[in-house]
Amino acid sequence: MDTEVVVALIAAITAAGTSLVSVLWNMRSLQHSHEHQESLRASDAQIQRSLQEATAELQRRSEAASLELEQLRSQLQLERDAADSRRSYEFEGLRRLYERYEPLRFQLMEATLHAGWRVQSLARSARLGDIRPDGSGWMEDSTGYYLAITVYELMLPAVLYRIMRRCLTFVDFSLEARIEWEYRLARSYTLGLSNDFSLAAFPGAELPYEPGVDDWRERRRITPAQHWRQGLSIGILDSFLEQMTQQGPDGALEPISFGAFYDRIRRAPTNTPDGAAKDPLQEQYPIVADVFLGFHPTTRPVLWRVLLYQVVFAHAYFRSWQASRSGDTTQTPHQIPDLPEALVEKYTIGDGVDVAAEIRIATERARKETEYAFSL
Repeated sequence: MDTEVVVALIAAITAAGTSLVSVLWNMRSLQHSHEHQESLRASDAQIQRSLQEATAELQRRSEAASLELEQLRSQLQLERDAADSRRSYEFEGLRRLYERYEPLRFQLMEATLHAGWRVQSLARSARLGDIRPDGSGWMEDSTGYYLAITVYELMLPAVLYRIMRRCLTFVDFSLEARIEWEYRLARSYTLGLSNDFSLAAFPGAELPYEPGVDDWRERRRITPAQHWRQGLSIGILDSFLEQMTQQGPDGALEPISFGAFYDRIRRAPTNTPDGAAKDPLQEQYPIVADVFLGFHPTTRPVLWRVLLYQVVFAHAYFRSWQASRSGDTTQTPHQIPDLPEALVEKYTIGDGVDVAAEIRIATERARKETEYAFSL
């Protein structure tokens, strides 16, 4: 084989090898390109999935935030509505409270003042001998002026409390703390007329008191301090207060005047065929008057303690009214104040009776009662 042929053959083989290598290289490049494209497509798909997931999460969070915002708006609206309703309720409640209570409040202030003065009058009458331990004097006639005005003026604050209780049945006292306090004072004053047994049994200062013994009629004549009833049962008290109440020209409840009261208890009974008195006040008055008949502080010490107990509440009521009128905020709420020394002296009766000690007993008992009432 000649040289040219060999050279040509070698050249052909070399060209073929080069072509083969080129083809193989191109195929390898194509394979790498395909793999790269596949990788890019996979990466793109992953990115798309991540983007979709992020978009979905963002949408979910946006919807949750929108829902939470809407719930917050609804809650705020409910709270605003509740606050508006509360303000409206309080405004209307206070309007009703003042509208119904204020007219009675002034009357009650005057009535408690007169009740305190009436007890001072009893003390002064005892000092001067106008009422005497043997029952004689101004308190010996149940229908006499002095005993009648005593019963009327001591009962009048209780009558006004009873009217107040009816008028304020559906009123929320929590809207005005001072009015609630004064209402409770009037209530305690009223119930004081029935607290004879508990006041007689005050620890450390007990008074012998047995008005319910079998032969009480005879015993009370001999030992009135122990056996004369010196208070009223709740039923008798409430019934009597009812008879001291009437409807005024405008239909509102009001106390009867002393003139009408005095006229009715002294009027000759109008009899029915069976002989019973028609006027319930005239019928019930002797039961109430009997508690005060022949009264003297030394021979009716339980009743005297009851009256001083009422004085404590009457004074507390007047102080509360006075503080509210003057804008005084120094008075401690819900606390029974001490009676000033100058006022205590006005209840002195002589005969060695320690009135200051009795007033301290009445004050302590009143404070315990109010503390208990406000703890419920």
